[in-house]
Amino acid sequence: MTHTEHTHAGEYAGHGGRPPFTDAMAPSAPFPSGLRDRLVELICAGHSAGTAALETGIPYEDVLRAAAQDLRLAAAIAGRDPDGRQEERIRQRATLLVCMAMGMNRVDAARAAGLSDHLVSTWSATDSVFRGAYREVGRMAAEYGVQMSTRVTAKRAELVIGHVRTGATTAEACAAAGVAQEAVRARLERDGEFARRMREAEESGRQLARGA
Repeated sequence: MTHTEHTHAGEYAGHGGRPPFTDAMAPSAPFPSGLRDRLVELICAGHSAGTAALETGIPYEDVLRAAAQDLRLAAAIAGRDPDGRQEERIRQRATLLVCMAMGMNRVDAARAAGLSDHLVSTWSATDSVFRGAYREVGRMAAEYGVQMSTRVTAKRAELVIGHVRTGATTAEACAAAGVAQEAVRARLERDGEFARRMREAEESGRQLARGA
């Protein structure tokens, strides 16, 4: 341990080597990306996030707030390789789920995360852990009152069908597509073709569940 690290460890004794949170500290202005890169470099070199914050002169609270927006920094703080291929996939999935939790439909959320909707469908079909998180986000969006559209446009209809095909319930599919379940029910009653495709999607979802 260097003299600097030893000093910092002593300063933060009783806080696990990390600076304590202080509500009285006002958040600083966002710091430059160059400083974020330096933080990542220090953390990857073996420094704790608290020590890296002191080395760069950034309040620890601001480092953590930045990590919420900079998932590369978050990966480093978590002890992962911030530039690894697997971490990039994790960041993309996290961005997708956050956008969906805020009420975006899956297609737009996928684009925001730099993903294709086809790839998201593949993950939903083949990755049980992602599928579980994906469904829970849909439930959360519905539970917390994300405003749902009452218009089942062609785009939203395709989204609902796609979600059901990967094993989602109709309620989960509606939440993920950003459309009210009542609107989908009404469309099913008056649109025979949509109803037929939904039945086929439900059967595909059941087959997928049996094969999981």
